[in-house]
Amino acid sequence: MLKKALQYLSYFSQSIINRGFVFTFRLLYYEYTTERKLGISSLQIENLENKTLAAGYDEAFHHYQGASYYIIDQLFEALPAPLQQYQLLDMGCGKGRILVYALYKGMAGAEGLDVAQELCEIAEKNLQLAEKRLQQSWRYKVYFADAGMFNIPATTNLLFLFNPFNEAVMLKVRQQVLDSLARDPRAFWVVYVNPVYPMVWLQAGFELYHELSSHRYIEGIIFRFRPGT
Repeated sequence: MLKKALQYLSYFSQSIINRGFVFTFRLLYYEYTTERKLGISSLQIENLENKTLAAGYDEAFHHYQGASYYIIDQLFEALPAPLQQYQLLDMGCGKGRILVYALYKGMAGAEGLDVAQELCEIAEKNLQLAEKRLQQSWRYKVYFADAGMFNIPATTNLLFLFNPFNEAVMLKVRQQVLDSLARDPRAFWVVYVNPVYPMVWLQAGFELYHELSSHRYIEGIIFRFRPGT
C-alpha cells in the first residue's frame, strides 16, 4: 500500500513539474470521465511482485500504469486516417485500457500481451465490460506471454508501447517486429508513449513521423516503417 501511495505521489509531482499544474489536472479529469464512459476499471497501479509471470521476475518488466487517455487520443488523432485500417498490438497491455480505447475509436482489431497472468485476466474482463456498456462486438485477443519471445502476427500493423520494459527487452521486441516485416512486408507504425528508448527504433530504419510534447516533456512519438526503404 505504501509503495503504491509513493508511486502515485511521484507521478503527480513529476507531472506538475514536467507538464504544469493546469495540464496535469486536465489529464486527471480526462482519466475519470473516460473511464466512466467506457465502463472499465484500469486506473490503479499494479506492481509485478506476487504476480504469476510468463518470465522470471526482474526489473526488465515495469509495473502497470495506464497511459493517459488524453495523450492516447492525441496520438491516435495524429495517425493517418482512417483508424479502421489499423490492427493494434499492445505490448504490456496491463488491464487492457489501450485495447478498449483503440476499439472504441474504431480500429479494426486489437491484441495485447502482458507478462502477468492476473493482468491479462483483468484486461479480458475490461474488454467484456466495455463491449456490454457500449453495445459493441469487437475483435480482440489477450496473450499471457513474454514480449521478447512473442512472434508478431502478420496482421499487426500498429504496435503500442508505454515504456513497459527495459532496453534489453525492447531490442528483442524490435527484432520480432523486423522478423515479422521480413516475412510479410507491410507499412508499420509504432506509437510509443513515454519514449525512453527512441533510438532503438530510429537505428532500425523507422522514421520519426510525429512527436507530441507538453511543456518540457515528450509525451509520445509515432514511428513509421515503409517497406522498401
